[in-house]
Amino acid sequence: SALMTFIWSLPESHYEGLEKIQVGRFHESPRGQATNKEIILNVNDIESQEEFIAVFIHELGHIVDLSIVSDSEIHPSPFQRISWKTKRLRRSDAQAADFVSGYAMSNAWEDFAESYAMYVIKAKTFDHWRRSNLVLNQKYNFLKQKVFEQQDFLNADISPIIEGDDRNWDVTLYAFDLDQLLVILNRRKKERETASRTRNKTVARYQKDQA
Repeated sequence: SALMTFIWSLPESHYEGLEKIQVGRFHESPRGQATNKEIILNVNDIESQEEFIAVFIHELGHIVDLSIVSDSEIHPSPFQRISWKTKRLRRSDAQAADFVSGYAMSNAWEDFAESYAMYVIKAKTFDHWRRSNLVLNQKYNFLKQKVFEQQDFLNADISPIIEGDDRNWDVTLYAFDLDQLLVILNRRKKERETASRTRNKTVARYQKDQA
């Protein structure tokens, strides 16, 4: 499925703490929720497969934030300190243009999750915005270097670049080409599997030579 293709193409650290994905129709619930171990997706208000995947990516961003990036439930993480004084109080010099969406301005957790989703599904737009904004450039580079292990999704994004003045309230509602994203993700999954097999063969030969 598209969901599993996406999961297995990511660095293992992104999903190793994820124990359960629950999908269903839940009344009076948001489209997505996440703890540090579980993601709940409510399809009642999700209108397309693209939106379903985008909501999942956003919620996975929360998992990554809680299990990998943040080392405190109280104090902002290194990523969050770029724009936040506390988890809920923005820095006095923070500007709307420093965030990938209106929702990202809600609190430090949503800033990370929205930025994580933007990095994946609207990579070229994020890359375009960060070139004229030092704060977004810091966030982009943190994600690339510290979270995605230098992996980017620029060649998976074939949708038009969105200018900064036209940014959405919510990253998950941007249109993107899911088929193209899955092509790139499948390719990366195969490359990772090939690299793993090669590494295992090398280790086996070394152990044999040492025997």
